[in-house]
Amino acid sequence: MTNKRIAWVDGVRFLAMAWILFGHFVMIFTPNVEVQFEGILGYVLYGITGKMAVACFCVLLGYFASKPSGKPFAGYVLERYLFFALQILIIESLFYLAFYFVPDQNYLSEEFPVLCQETWPVFQVIFRDAVQLQWNVIPTYWCVAEFVKGSMLIMLAHKAVQDRPFAVRFAVCAVLLAGALYMGETWIAICIMGWMLRLVLEIRIPNKAILAALMIAMLISIPWLIRRDECSETFLLDGVASAFALYILTQLPLLQRVIGNRVFEFLGRHCFEMFLLHTPVYYLAENLLVDLGWTRPPVWGYVIQFAAVYAITALLAVLWQWLAKKTILRPGRWLAGKCAQV
Repeated sequence: MTNKRIAWVDGVRFLAMAWILFGHFVMIFTPNVEVQFEGILGYVLYGITGKMAVACFCVLLGYFASKPSGKPFAGYVLERYLFFALQILIIESLFYLAFYFVPDQNYLSEEFPVLCQETWPVFQVIFRDAVQLQWNVIPTYWCVAEFVKGSMLIMLAHKAVQDRPFAVRFAVCAVLLAGALYMGETWIAICIMGWMLRLVLEIRIPNKAILAALMIAMLISIPWLIRRDECSETFLLDGVASAFALYILTQLPLLQRVIGNRVFEFLGRHCFEMFLLHTPVYYLAENLLVDLGWTRPPVWGYVIQFAAVYAITALLAVLWQWLAKKTILRPGRWLAGKCAQV
């Protein structure tokens, strides 16, 4: 893999984000459904949608962060920070404003109690979320700070050892991985697995025996992912399984062409915007359905609901990415350029 856009990688991003959106749809639109998080049902509704898709994004992030662009490090960090902070600031502000126009504020206030405060305190919380990359308003933003910290750590470490022999780079990566696990930073550790994946791909495999062993290991790891509760150990297994799966995909060109079809590739290029927007879209849509009394449709009704909110989220994501590139992200690029001139 290179650092340029790769069709099948965008396809993987699409599949992971679709699974996350499906899981959140189940939790938001069917809150009264009794789901025992064990067995096959638990794996489908919780094992992957809970965190394995997030782990897949973590591994990909670590892979590409381990070979950053030629921009100066300080400028690149500032640009990436503003990329996240400004979008969180604007989306959370828009969500707060939309709160005043929903049919049933009491419904949303149960899920987002911070929105019930006076206007100034709410905007203080929103501003703090943006500056500190927190998630007091929109809870699904919990992973943003973890992703930023992990990617910056990998970029800095890789920059320090990129000209060193393979053994030195691998040792530094292993030490960082062990250190992150020791400090309980599971998601940062999963990001570091992406750097390790890049290093492993530098090794020439003389035969397919190792690949077959990895396939077996990944299949064995699946039962470990069928669990009741979320915890650091199961998240770590999610990361290991994701790294195995991505490694296997790098060795299977036919599957790459299937996953990298034009539809998956296009939607995968907008998955971050879908991540930012899907929670507000879901809750506003659910609020409307509650007001209309459409809360217990038949199975086909849920299928239509999911297709509708997914389509709305995807459309808004495409528009948001275009708008962000034209307006919101320009300050970050300008400041990064100024840093490069210093």
